[in-house]
Amino acid sequence: MLQNLAAIGVPVIAAINGPATVHSEYALTADVILASESAYFQDFPHLTFGIVPGDGIQTVWTRAIGDYWARYFLYTQQSLSAQEAKQLGVVAEVLPPVVLLMERARTLAEQFLRIPQLTRSTTDQATFIK
Repeated sequence: MLQNLAAIGVPVIAAINGPATVHSEYALTADVILASESAYFQDFPHLTFGIVPGDGIQTVWTRAIGDYWARYFLYTQQSLSAQEAKQLGVVAEVLPPVVLLMERARTLAEQFLRIPQLTRSTTDQATFIK
């Protein structure tokens, strides 16, 4: 799944409108991450059910927040609010309710569509370390 998300080849915008507690790493593969004020990130199921968080979540979160914080995040099952995620550099913008969140996502998508297709796909390749 993560490889497929990484191979999309065009800018992807994630609009997180609530809890991202299962496979939150999927949202982190987006080029731009927006979150509502009520959104939060957590890895709830792995340790809760005695499963090693080794399905890609560890790699993506490590890339997003660094080795130490990723280990802390996963071991403690920490819940990161949208604002905390923004402070850590995971989220680009924190917005009020869903209407404004989706409005902003659409505005960004329209902005990205004005960039020539070749430039968009080449920028994606140049900025995403595979």
